[in-house]
Amino acid sequence: IQQSGNRMLGTINNIIDVSKLESGMEKIQFKEVNIKEIVNELFSFFSPEASTKGLELRLNENGSISSEKFYTDEYKLNSILTNLIKNALKFTPEGSIEIKYSISDKFAEFWVKDTGIGIAKHKQSSIFEQFVQADFSHSSGFEGSGLGLSISKGYIDLLNGEIQLESEEKKGSQFYVCIPNNLSSADSFPADGQIQESKQSIASKYNILIAEDDASSFSYLQYILKEVSKRIIHAKNGLEVIEMTKNNSDIDIILMDIKMPKLNGFEATKEIRKFNKNVFIIAQTAYAQESDKQKALESGCNAYISKPINKQKLIEIIYQSLN
Repeated sequence: IQQSGNRMLGTINNIIDVSKLESGMEKIQFKEVNIKEIVNELFSFFSPEASTKGLELRLNENGSISSEKFYTDEYKLNSILTNLIKNALKFTPEGSIEIKYSISDKFAEFWVKDTGIGIAKHKQSSIFEQFVQADFSHSSGFEGSGLGLSISKGYIDLLNGEIQLESEEKKGSQFYVCIPNNLSSADSFPADGQIQESKQSIASKYNILIAEDDASSFSYLQYILKEVSKRIIHAKNGLEVIEMTKNNSDIDIILMDIKMPKLNGFEATKEIRKFNKNVFIIAQTAYAQESDKQKALESGCNAYISKPINKQKLIEIIYQSLN
């Protein structure tokens, strides 16, 4: 159930991303990023999957790494690299996958090379189109919607980058991506590294109020938050959230479900902000549209996370709350 749910959610999110790209609604959000950290985190994340498949996953720095600050859209860069690595894992039944990267003052370059099934010459020109995979047959055994490379190409174009493919059927493929350093954004965003500092300073635990009317969802959140919680309070509707926040001035964090009985999360947050400006409120919702995220932030929430909630992402948001 979990695997099928994640697969369906991934497909829906991909379709939304494609729709936003096609309609011109996808916006770029430049910030200072740590390329080395992004690549190393992806390597650590995919290493267990590679090991399970019996594949060797290697990570190499290609040449010198510039000390110049690098500015790009972190979400889009992460998505591009994630799609390339996932494809390499998917289409490589045996052998190895190599991730290389190089950072200069002006560009970040990435190579993802595999020893997989490869892509025939006559199919390479269409591989970046929507709903296209390297193997078109229904009996290929490779799951997926064929949207990953299309989204990656769209993001790369938005970032004024380029992507190239070298592949030989039954011998493997290599994708090359070059992303420019958008130094013009240097004055627009705060320096990176604050999240890492906050991770190191998370010595204490938190009093957390979980606003969730679904019992199983509450149990799940209670379980994944046990490492960072000192005390957990449960509110089952919007009115209870407001009352419990008033009666418990020591609450540090509220996980605010948007769809609740009696009063929804947007309205509950607005009421809480009338008497408490400091509590850190994280909106949690099944809605996946950017407009819903914006509505949550406008109502007074500090952060937003979509369901099904990923533990690692939630803990990362909580680390950020220290700032």
